Amino acid sequence: MSNDEPLLCWNCGGGLESIPVPVSRTAYCPGCRADLHVCRMCKEFDKKLADQCRAELEDVPHEKQRANFCDYFSPSPNAYVVDDDSQARAARAELDALFGVESGGAGQAPGESKADAARRELEALFGMDGEEKKTLTPDPSPRGRGEK
Repeated sequence: MSNDEPLLCWNCGGGLESIPVPVSRTAYCPGCRADLHVCRMCKEFDKKLADQCRAELEDVPHEKQRANFCDYFSPSPNAYVVDDDSQARAARAELDALFGVESGGAGQAPGESKADAARRELEALFGMDGEEKKTLTPDPSPRGRGEK
């Protein structure tokens, strides 16, 4: 690793100037306290591979975000990756438009719980009113619980 590439935390992107290199197994990010001697922080980490590691290991660590004893560990200055969910949002918008759903999900009104929003949508879907709504509400009486 060249000296002109500063290390950034794989989890929060915070600078790691105060962390001595080589990174010890017990090192952690001063900003988010994430372990640093982890697969996600290593140059050998490759998300596209089955074991997510380019090194030929017999015992590959399964938890890529927890400290490990890997001898091949070499910190990568490019470990921090900003999640770009713009493609996912665009795909969701296309699906919403295709199925006639309002943008923003289930159409939950401010202050309304998810359960209330779901019930309102269910009632609108089946055109329920008055008497029909009562059948959806559980009967709190002992008779409604199967008791006599």
